[in-house]
Amino acid sequence: MYVMVRCKNCGKENRVHEYTVDQGEGLFCDRSCVSSYRRKPSVIKARFWSYVAIGGEDDCWPYIGAVTSKGYGSFTFYLKNKRVSMVSSRFAWTATFGVISKSVEVCHNCPSGDNPVCCNPKHLFLGTHKDNMQDMQRKNRRIPSQGVNHYRATLSDDDVREIIHMSKIGHEQRFIAKVFNKSQATIWAIIHRKIWKSVEL
Repeated sequence: MYVMVRCKNCGKENRVHEYTVDQGEGLFCDRSCVSSYRRKPSVIKARFWSYVAIGGEDDCWPYIGAVTSKGYGSFTFYLKNKRVSMVSSRFAWTATFGVISKSVEVCHNCPSGDNPVCCNPKHLFLGTHKDNMQDMQRKNRRIPSQGVNHYRATLSDDDVREIIHMSKIGHEQRFIAKVFNKSQATIWAIIHRKIWKSVEL
C-alpha cells in the first residue's frame, strides 16, 4: 500500500510505500532535500544538543560527541556548503546567545572546577585569549609548556644559549644548523627570539 508523505525539507507530497515509512525512510524527495534539510540552522542546533547530556540548571552539561586530544568537545556541521568543526562550548554559546567574533574565546566557569566538555551556557563566559590564560593561572590549570618542557622539544636551554652565542661570535647560521642537526629556519628563529623566548640569556 502507498501513502502520501510530505517532504520534511520542501513540503512537497510524495507517494511512498508504507513499508518504507515504517522503516523511517521516504521522508524526503531526494538526496538534495536531505542535504538541504541537514544544513538548516534549527536542525544543526537540534543535532548539536542531542550530543549534550543536559542535566539540572546548575549542573555541568557534558558533550558526549567527539573529543579532541586536548579534551575539548568537537562538533562538525556544514555552513554554506563548507564543512566546519567548532569547539562544543563555543557552539553552545553561539546557539544560545548568537554569533561572536573570532577574536573572542569562550571560557569555562564551572562551579565544581572547569570542565572542558561542559556546554551549560550558565557555566560559560566570553573573554580574550589573554583573559583565558589569566583565568587558567588563577585556577592553577595547566598552561601550555614552553621551551625544554614542551613535549616536542629536542633542544635544551643550554643548547639555545649556545646557538645564540655562536651567532654573536660570527658563526654562520648554516654551520650552526649542521652542528645541532636543525634547519636553518629554526636557527634563525632562535637567534631572532621568535621561538624559545622563555630561555633567559
